[in-house]
Amino acid sequence: MDNKELYGVEIAFGPAWARQAPEKWVISETGQKQHPKSKRAWQTERGGNRDSKRFGNLKRRETNSGKFEARKKSAPPAAENKRADPEVLPVITVSFIPERRGLKPLVRQLSSTRRAYSLFEIAATCLSKPEFYAAVLESVGKEDHPATPLYQCTVCKAVFSGKLKALAHGLGCHISMFYDMEEKEGEPPQGNFTCVARCTLSGELLGPPNYHAFNEKLLELHRSRFSGMPVDHYRKKIINETDPAIIEQWKKQAARKMIYRTKLLSTPVVFERIAIMEQHFRENYAPGLVREGFHFIIPATTSHELDDHHVKMMIQEAWQKENRFPINMAIAIQQRFRRLGLHIFRTPSKMTFVSSVRLHPIDPAQTTELVRNILEWIRNNSGKNRQKLVAALAPGMSSDSASVSEIINSLVWLIDRGHVIEFMNGSLSVPNCVHSSSREARPGARKPSGAGSQASSDAKPDIKNNNRSTPTIERKQDA
Repeated sequence: MDNKELYGVEIAFGPAWARQAPEKWVISETGQKQHPKSKRAWQTERGGNRDSKRFGNLKRRETNSGKFEARKKSAPPAAENKRADPEVLPVITVSFIPERRGLKPLVRQLSSTRRAYSLFEIAATCLSKPEFYAAVLESVGKEDHPATPLYQCTVCKAVFSGKLKALAHGLGCHISMFYDMEEKEGEPPQGNFTCVARCTLSGELLGPPNYHAFNEKLLELHRSRFSGMPVDHYRKKIINETDPAIIEQWKKQAARKMIYRTKLLSTPVVFERIAIMEQHFRENYAPGLVREGFHFIIPATTSHELDDHHVKMMIQEAWQKENRFPINMAIAIQQRFRRLGLHIFRTPSKMTFVSSVRLHPIDPAQTTELVRNILEWIRNNSGKNRQKLVAALAPGMSSDSASVSEIINSLVWLIDRGHVIEFMNGSLSVPNCVHSSSREARPGARKPSGAGSQASSDAKPDIKNNNRSTPTIERKQDA
């Protein structure tokens, strides 16, 4: 792909005639090589020589007396000079939160395993499943203009950057809520038609350009299927077909007319023209279907199917950034997990984990010999799994032996009580090895007492400057 195709700009400067090949130049009467548009020709094309600028770009005409008098060039109409203001798209910030309906099954699954799972792994998993999260959209202002409102469909929760796009969505997707549609056979158009316009994107026939319903059909098709494209660009996708068979095909289609009948009125009103129906919709049903605001929450399943290209692209870019480092989703999940009864702690390597079991450090000296051996082995071999533990404490024993069963039962009891942590990959650790001492104790905080006491842990978030969510563990003296 060359630069011209990529950027739509030809890398060349100056007028078009100056970029012609040298072999296209002509030889002047003096024998010198000269461009076909010389300096005088160029001045003529520009509307006179350089001296004419002193007269304010005036045209000259000869009077009956043989003299020349100047008259000012007529200015073009104001409508031709006026350019359409470019559309101001809202600046949207996008964040993601866990979906309540998808979070509760996940909590049940975490609670059933009694294992500790990485908080960031859970956040990444939620982002990978549209039914597990929702997108939060907020319109914010910039330095040159204030925040512009967004518009949401109250039925499907889709969000749009402009009111016209939201109304077009309502007519295209939810019209059956307000109107019954009935196709009625009528008379084909009468007249001698030499061509018929066809949409190259959809293949639909719009009718002859001079037909009275042509513009109405074109705008209807643009609104229902190509509203993301500017209407001026869409008009360039229309071509004229001169095949008589295609013209006859359009006549048969034009003979069938759609009748719209209201559904919510006690006395139904019938509309035979779509333009009148749309006006009735905007005046009566649109205010309840489309709401305006600066902050909306939409399900992720809806965000993947938005009609508004601008909003859809903003969500996709934010999702890609969040998926690389799901800090915001991790913070939101951490808060929800706390309310749902889960516990969060941090390892010395600054990794954050969530578990359904509250951690309870225990002194091995105050336990039985078997439990003490299990705790001391895990403390000295942190990161090993159950199989390594059994092989170390009961070497050579079969898996169905009484010694192995006693070790496994004791280990399960320790995990259920929070004295031992079993991570999602099966590795084992003890709470006092997980405790992080990077933060100073808060003023007035109670310190754990002697070796024989048990301590419970309560994780609190430690998130600063967009770093990872790393809650610390506070030890509290049990009553």
